[in-house]
Amino acid sequence: MIHTIQEVVEKEENEIIGTSFDDAMKRTKFGKFQYYMIFISGIFMGSAFFETMGINYVLPVAECDLGITSKSQYGLISGVWFAGIILTSHSWGFLSDAYGRRKTLIIASLSAFIASILSSVAINLWQMILFRFLNGFFISGSTSIIFAYLGEFLGDKNRSRSMMVSSVIFGACCLALPVMAWLIINQKWQFFIPLLGVTYKPWRFFLLACGFPSLFCGISLFFFPESPKFTFSQGNEEKTIKILNTIYKINTGKTNLNVHKLKPNEEFNESFKSKNVVTMMLRQTTSLCKTYPRSIGILSFLQFSVYFVCNGMLLFFPDIVNQTAKFTSNSTDIQLCTIVESAIKEQRMQQRSVDVNTRTCIDELDISSYYYAMMLEICYVIGFLVISWLVNYTGRLAIFTFIFFTTSLSCFAINFTGTVFGNYLYVWLLASGINNTLLNTVTYDLFPTNLRSLAMSISLMFGRLGSLVGGNIAGFLLEEYCGATFTLSGVVLLAGGLLTFFIPNIMKRK
Repeated sequence: MIHTIQEVVEKEENEIIGTSFDDAMKRTKFGKFQYYMIFISGIFMGSAFFETMGINYVLPVAECDLGITSKSQYGLISGVWFAGIILTSHSWGFLSDAYGRRKTLIIASLSAFIASILSSVAINLWQMILFRFLNGFFISGSTSIIFAYLGEFLGDKNRSRSMMVSSVIFGACCLALPVMAWLIINQKWQFFIPLLGVTYKPWRFFLLACGFPSLFCGISLFFFPESPKFTFSQGNEEKTIKILNTIYKINTGKTNLNVHKLKPNEEFNESFKSKNVVTMMLRQTTSLCKTYPRSIGILSFLQFSVYFVCNGMLLFFPDIVNQTAKFTSNSTDIQLCTIVESAIKEQRMQQRSVDVNTRTCIDELDISSYYYAMMLEICYVIGFLVISWLVNYTGRLAIFTFIFFTTSLSCFAINFTGTVFGNYLYVWLLASGINNTLLNTVTYDLFPTNLRSLAMSISLMFGRLGSLVGGNIAGFLLEEYCGATFTLSGVVLLAGGLLTFFIPNIMKRK
């Protein structure tokens, strides 16, 4: 093989001095490998959404099978899933930073699928609560680590846009969920499994199907390498170069990246010395909080505020919109909260008048439930598409400001508008969740490799806590103080919008 003079000089410099990791990563190019990674990351995000929202379709048609006797038990089943995430987010981030992104993701996603299988054959309320907790326990690992894993295969120039494109794929998964629910849950078949003592119905298969994305992701990662940034931070130069060559070959079809030695930097060989897991975790957490207190504090509150509104209020979205649909044929000037309060009063009257021993079980959902869910998911897909195009031109602060402040305004305005316009405002306030992916790109940029997954996990832990707190507060306030529920959501989003101006380096564009 004949080499040019420049290639010979570069090879000699590379062998003597070494190539910086960032330069070596740039040489691998941006191509098919990154496209595969973006797709898988979108499916990972979709797997969490399937598990979060799928149970909302199941509970109304599974009441009799599980022995559910009150709507408060809906919140118990939903809340315990978030509890599983909150309690383990910190641990998964640590395991990822200590033992590897890929290995942790495989274990978490396949275990989450097993928990979905168990959930689909639960025979009573308490079994379902246990299995949903386990599902949240393992889903926490995949959702908190995947952005760190994806980001470490991307350069600074393409990172924010690529993560938003993965969110578009996530949006497509969101669109698929109500369609899948409609196709499966409303079927009429059932059969008995003697070994388990379970009558298998469509809702059980739907709950199992919600775990398929986790199974797909876990199997897919067997064909992907470990993050090269992680292996580099562990001091494994040989393995890092091998991974970079694999990426280069997939992207270009060529075999020689011409990188033989890597220059050590501040992240090189940042491995954990202690073998005591608790000691290692405490040391890493202390390092994060002492070194980056402002960054982790701001991002944790922002995640809390986004999840507080988008997940907390989402829990009641189908029911409220269905209630408003009954009134639009007669008048569109009635305020949304007036309808909610009237519906609650009517429901209480019916509960007092109906024989307590009489119970009506439903085994399918009305088509309107799927329609309104689809409308919301379309908004998310469009939002992710627009942001993925704009983010490199406008910067992240402009997008944060627009979404936080307009969704906050929607919360305040919903108390003063008619039914139809109020429904659109409700949809837009739920779209505040679009900010979540952009917040993850900020988290990636602000922390080094050895603390990145932990920072992502802690901030997302506060986000899940926001879901738990928001859902319970909304459930308490809606019955007596509907207007205050939306006003509080507006205040939380407004505070989040103001806080984005204090994110370190937020004015910097890629």
